[in-house]
Amino acid sequence: MDNSKSEKITQADLLTLYDDFVEFNDYCAFLCDALSALFAEYAENEIDSHTIQGVKRHCYDLKERAEKLEGVLNTLYQQSYTGIKVIK
Repeated sequence: MDNSKSEKITQADLLTLYDDFVEFNDYCAFLCDALSALFAEYAENEIDSHTIQGVKRHCYDLKERAEKLEGVLNTLYQQSYTGIKVIK
């Protein structure tokens, strides 16, 4: 990998990426919660319970993974800002 200045990621780039991801994560969380609620409440008679549980599980997993990625992005930003590696 070439370390030329044009390819370096800046703190501003990390912050922008983090902010964009947080916004995306919020949309994902809303969509997942809405889908889970809709499936549970309105599709109970038309869709079998295994499918409903599957949708709920995948929505939950998506939210969990997105939250973990948000944490990783936040850690990367903090490391770039402070220059100190955060150990978890």
